[in-house]
Amino acid sequence: MAFDAKVETTRQHGIEWNDFLHLYTQATRSVSSSPTVSERSEDDSDLPALKYMPGMPKLTHARCVESSPFIRPASYHSPTTRPTNHHSPTFRPAAIQPTNPLKLQVVLPLPTQLRILSRIQTILEHACFQFAQENMPDILEQAQWDCPEAGELNVWIHHLRNRSKDVYYIACSRVEGFSLPAIFQSVTQIRHLAVHRQSIDVAYLALLMSHAVTFAAILGIPEALEKLIRIQGCAQREILNLSDIKNNLDKDLDCTLRSIAARRAELDALEQKSITEAHKELERHRLQACKRLDKVLLDTEMANLSLGDEEPVAKTAVQPSLWHRAWTSLPLA
Repeated sequence: MAFDAKVETTRQHGIEWNDFLHLYTQATRSVSSSPTVSERSEDDSDLPALKYMPGMPKLTHARCVESSPFIRPASYHSPTTRPTNHHSPTFRPAAIQPTNPLKLQVVLPLPTQLRILSRIQTILEHACFQFAQENMPDILEQAQWDCPEAGELNVWIHHLRNRSKDVYYIACSRVEGFSLPAIFQSVTQIRHLAVHRQSIDVAYLALLMSHAVTFAAILGIPEALEKLIRIQGCAQREILNLSDIKNNLDKDLDCTLRSIAARRAELDALEQKSITEAHKELERHRLQACKRLDKVLLDTEMANLSLGDEEPVAKTAVQPSLWHRAWTSLPLA
């Protein structure tokens, strides 16, 4: 009856049938679709309280993010294209671009970065397998996985996204202040960067490690969480150490460059002064040379050379040539 009423309304208002079908499909799809995780987080105050796992303290993701100055907010993503699922991995952070060679930059070597991401990937794959064994064994049965090595991390995220409501219920009992879509995206990126060997900056690497720790806390695997926290802590200490060294070197380099710039300005001024003095010296010698030449050229004797009495030159008659004489001696006919 409701559908017939909508059809009657379209006839009264003169709406085309194809346009009505399109609008009706969009409306029903939006109504039938489940709310997003961010929307449920505001309205699900009556979620069932789940018990904590033994040895699993309730982790606050915001506290993890604030613990490192290199980690940006959860909404931060490295410059990329739009997020995608595991079937079309086009979400790729921009590679580190060459910078000014005079500017120091804290960047982990690619081999070290890959070892960090690969180790995190392996730990999370084992954690996902244990989580599925305890909470979602149907995933293992459906995928026919009998060992942690069977499932890739991005495929695990695909299955967990399909069960995001269940994952969210579990996460709320273990972690505070998290964004499940952002964590899923970061975990997918960990696998993608480890496989495709793309270099990233330390800020984005720190964010990925933070999301990996939060994800392990959501899964509730203490052993995995302990290992990831250890990796994160070690990496952060080394990055902070490199950052402190960089800051000190920046100060020293800046002081040295300012000193060199001042000396360069002095040398430039000295160069200009030397060039100016050379031109002045050459001009002085040129004026002296001109005076000496003028003294000779304007001397009285030199000036009177053409004013003396000149003797007239006797004119000499031009003698006719032999051929002229022979021609004129011929008798006329």
